[in-house]
Formats: sequence, structure tokens, C-alpha cells
Amino acid sequence: MNAVEKSMDKAIEKSFGKDGNKKDYKDNLKKEIAKDVKVFAVTEKFKSATKTFACGVKSQADKLKTTILNRMRGNQK
Repeated sequence: MNAVEKSMDKAIEKSFGKDGNKKDYKDNLKKEIAKDVKVFAVTEKFKSATKTFACGVKSQADKLKTTILNRMRGNQK
């Protein structure tokens, strides 16, 4: 058992006593933490995908701008 689990057990014992619904509470707490971790992971993936998309759009916009400027100057490729 690591230090985090020990401190969590102490907090649960303070709240529920030594033999209360400690196991149920601990299981529910673990489930809630797992949900938070999943939400965080999905959020990070979304941020990454958004950043990638934005870079792609900027790249396409730069190419289009260059093409338009070249045609305006008469340097058609």
C-alpha cells in the first residue's frame, strides 16, 4: 500500500469509522477518479486534434495566399 492509499484509508476511517461502508466508499471513489482521468484524457486528445487541425488550416491558407499573390504578380506556376 502506498502513501496515497494509506492517507485515503485514514480519511475514510475518520468519516465512516473502522468498519463502516469503507469498501463501498473506496470503490466509488476509485470509480469517480477513473472517470475524471478519462475526461482529462479525452480533453487532451481533443486539444491535440484541434491544434493539428488548426496547423493544417493555416498551412492550406498560406499555400492559397502564395498562389494568389503569384498569380497577381503574373508568376503563374
